[in-house]
Amino acid sequence: MAEVYKATGDYAAAASAYERILGTSKNAALLAAIYAETATLYRYDLRDPAKCQVYFRELADAFPASPFSSMEKRLLQREAEKNIHAFGEGPSPKIGSAEGGTAVPPSVPLLGPGTPLMRWLEDFLPIFVEVFSDRLARYMQVVGQKELTRKFSELEFREQVMRRVREKFPGQLTSIETKIHPAGFVGSGTVHLGILTIPVEAKIGIEVQEERPHAIIRQVRVGGIPIPEMLLKILQERVNLKIDKTKSPLRVKKYELKEGYALISVTLVSEGGSSN
Repeated sequence: MAEVYKATGDYAAAASAYERILGTSKNAALLAAIYAETATLYRYDLRDPAKCQVYFRELADAFPASPFSSMEKRLLQREAEKNIHAFGEGPSPKIGSAEGGTAVPPSVPLLGPGTPLMRWLEDFLPIFVEVFSDRLARYMQVVGQKELTRKFSELEFREQVMRRVREKFPGQLTSIETKIHPAGFVGSGTVHLGILTIPVEAKIGIEVQEERPHAIIRQVRVGGIPIPEMLLKILQERVNLKIDKTKSPLRVKKYELKEGYALISVTLVSEGGSSN
């Protein structure tokens, strides 16, 4: 919820939400990131330098080996280089390229609309839908088959996901685990984005709408914390927009998920949209 509060400008509520996580979570990687988030929130959005220093000090004491422990020093250096006054009047400062590159707020949320992790999820989650469709399309085009029903095992699912990760996200996702259940695909792994290392889990169902697979994102957990329902809906909408933009030559007749496998029936269509 903290990211939702930040997105709406309710910084005091965001700080309270972060502080609740600090008081309850046992996840060291998440805690280090939340300490940094809370400190920068107090510094740039709530303009409370004393509280900011308290959280940076607690971060350094609790997690001295974390990359986040040096964040205060890096921010102060960047402020000095760019002559930024963090506690002056006006809106929170933005730190960007001195040559006019894209500016980003110094307090970067872990997850929210437009954040690096959210954009990464928008690009990654369509894989759960695409892996089987791409393989079926290639096979049918090679052998000239117009209709096909195929059963895919969990092992095949894992292999296809791993292959796509290596191709599209080299080095960005490790410790990958995948399962297939009647309620949907289940996947987990560790996402590496810059200095961030974040455990992520997802549960995604599939519905066939107008002969196209449609993702139903049932749950996404980041650092063990479920994404709020509002963000989940935004994510699902954007994932399905990406799926719809792919020019798949297949029309899906059936896409059923069972315990340990997926059963898919498709028809190969011509460029003009006809299967004849």
